Amino acid sequence: MYNTTINLKTDQQTKKQAQKIAEEMGFSLSSIINAYLKQFVRNKKIEIRLYDISALKEKSWETDRKNAQKTKGYKSADKLLDDLL
Repeated sequence: MYNTTINLKTDQQTKKQAQKIAEEMGFSLSSIINAYLKQFVRNKKIEIRLYDISALKEKSWETDRKNAQKTKGYKSADKLLDDLL
């Protein structure tokens, strides 16, 4: 599906934290970055929202994943965004 590589420089701590959060949400870091890029292209603006990870956990990400029969599952953030937009 993808045939282009982007080399991105960031500090090691940010990368590790981002990978951990993405994994907790059931996504790869690559799919998260691709979703942000697609959103940037669609909207032609930079949107950054800050969330507290504890608040995300309270929104029952784990519960939603455990109850997959009740919710629609996505294998990538790209597919989620395609359905939303």
